[in-house]
Parts: sequence; C-alpha cells; structure tokens
Amino acid sequence: MRIPAMNVRAIVFDFDDTLSDESASFDAALRRTIAPVLTKIRLDGARLIDDVRTTARQLWRSSNLNAQGRTLKIGFNEVFSTAAWGDGTFDSLLEEFGRRLRPEVWRSALDSQGVRDEELVGRLVSGTVKNGTGTHTPYEGTANVLAALQGRFPMGLLTNGNSLVQRAKLVRSGLGHLFDATVVSGDLIPPRAKPDPAAFLRVLDLLECESVNTVMVGDNLVNDIGAAAALGMRTVWVDRNGDTPPPGVQPDHAVTDLTELIDLL
Repeated sequence: MRIPAMNVRAIVFDFDDTLSDESASFDAALRRTIAPVLTKIRLDGARLIDDVRTTARQLWRSSNLNAQGRTLKIGFNEVFSTAAWGDGTFDSLLEEFGRRLRPEVWRSALDSQGVRDEELVGRLVSGTVKNGTGTHTPYEGTANVLAALQGRFPMGLLTNGNSLVQRAKLVRSGLGHLFDATVVSGDLIPPRAKPDPAAFLRVLDLLECESVNTVMVGDNLVNDIGAAAALGMRTVWVDRNGDTPPPGVQPDHAVTDLTELIDLL
C-alpha cells in the first residue's frame, strides 16, 4: 500500500542501522587495524575482534559515565574508537575514558592469546583512532534511493549521538550532500536524543514542514517509529531482520530494504 504522494511534503531518515550498518562498519575498522599485525604475528583475528568487542562493551557498561552515555545514545564502539568529542565537560570525560580504555582492551585481547607486547598495544591503539568507527558505507542501493527521492521531497537526517562523531560518520558515508537538513541530538542545547520530541521538532522546523506531512524512516521502533508517530508523522519501519513490533507500536509501513521506498512513495 502506497503512502499518498499528495500527503507527503518531506522525509526524515535515521542514520545508524537505517542507512549504514553500524556493527559491520565497526568490525571492518577493527579488521583494518589488526591487518598489519596479522602479517607478523600468528593470531586468531576473528577471536581478537570478538574479544575487543566484548571487553570494550563490558568496560563501558560498568563505567560511571555509562548512564549519561545511554541517555545521549553513545555506544561502546564510539567510546572505544573516538579521540575527539568536543569542548564540553562530558566530552572531556569521554576523551579521557577512551584514552584509558583502548590500551586496556587491546592488552586484554592480546593476553588472551598469550601475547604481551606493549609496543604492539601502542600500534593497535594508534590504528584504532585512525580507523575510528569505520567508513559507514551505506547499505547497497541506499545512495541511489536517496538521490532519486532528493528531487521529489525535501529530506532531513535525524540521528542520535555526539555531534562531532555523528557528523564524521555522515561525511565518511558520502551521503551528507543529499540532505536538506541534518540534526544530531547532540546539537540541541541541552542535548535531546530521540525519542525526545524536541529532536523531531528541530528537524521539522529546519525543513519547514508539518509533522502530518512528513514521513519518518528508521529502524528503531521506539526512538524512530513510536516517537515520530506520537507527533503525527507517518512512519516507515526499516525491518531487515523480520522482527515483530511490540504491543503499542505499529508503523504505517514496513520495508526490508530502502529500495522499497521508491514504490511506497
């Protein structure tokens, strides 16, 4: 069933796991970081990456910064890989935590395979910062879909997280030029992450469009779909895993691939 074109005046997209695979991008960055090492030392690369993921996640969750980080929608992969966060007090705390986290995680991952080498830890830490959270290559066909829709509707991007981190992801993805308005929850003062209505109202204001004439496209049923619907927006759920919406959250439409948006709209 199509969304009546006459009712659509703008489209807003989520970024992480809607336009780009966050987890795959991070794994690819880790593979690039360890690739030079694997040519010199016999290590199980897959196990090394799994250990890094597990340890970094655990240490971030146990950190006294995690509660505020969850509120701001900051993931362990970002904390582990990002060197510069901004000028705020919390940004400085994240930078310091990341500086301590990276060597501790790599040291633990190497130690689990019987390798104790501080010089190697240092090289892996440098590679981590260089490769960051990855290239954030869009899902196949995504760039073409956005380019096709760009001429038909004003398009906005609404993403949660730190402004510097999320905007760097967008640049690396190569998609930034396709949006007429970009709002990162960290841009708001104070920061307001989805599902907070303030984040949606900001992008609607920049697009100069009413909620009832705007479609929200996202993968998260709470942050994207439920929150947008509460404001009267039409919703398209990107469901690549065949999940079932929880009670009380019902998207107007569901797609398994963004290419379906062309016909839907």
